[in-house]
Amino acid sequence: MPRQRLFIAAFALLAGCAQTPGEPPQAGLRLPENALFSVPVGTEPVATSVQIAASYLADPPRRLSGRPALAAQTLAQYEFATVGLGDLRFVALSPLTQILMAQGRVALRTAVGISTDAPPALVIESLTAAAGALQRGDSAAAEAALARLPLTRSPAEVLATLHALPYVPEANWAASFAASELARPRDNRFLRRGLHGGALAFMRADS
Repeated sequence: MPRQRLFIAAFALLAGCAQTPGEPPQAGLRLPENALFSVPVGTEPVATSVQIAASYLADPPRRLSGRPALAAQTLAQYEFATVGLGDLRFVALSPLTQILMAQGRVALRTAVGISTDAPPALVIESLTAAAGALQRGDSAAAEAALARLPLTRSPAEVLATLHALPYVPEANWAASFAASELARPRDNRFLRRGLHGGALAFMRADS
């Protein structure tokens, strides 16, 4: 199968998927081994996080209402994408990408009740842990995970916000812009890993 057809088929199977709440964003998405290939195939984690964030943050009241585990996971992936897009692999993207993502991060944290000064690594870790706990139905563990963060509200209030995440335009615009930048035809946009170590890079279909 030509490379471009392989990538198209892989992304068709991944379309509409999301990480299981509690999975580290850096894990990306993986296809079952018997779905199409004889080896585990997955996506580039940063690009995956951008796409998932863009999808869910476009309309949180409709897509995330009553789904706090998925809301926490989406926020963790937005945070991960914001950091990851600063990697040299993405140097060819518009400089506005990182600027908008950083602005969106501030707006998201403010809306949820997380301090804008909180270290990104801690935010990613705590939100991912909270997502996993909520997926298991353990609200107490979720609050404990959130309590590790510097918050502007109580953990219970943050948890309540995750149950009804509001629309945050800055985050929606930023994630959508980043997704469009990643999809824009561009030579050597970022380091291509291809089928290496069982991971499929997020690459153009005409590569």
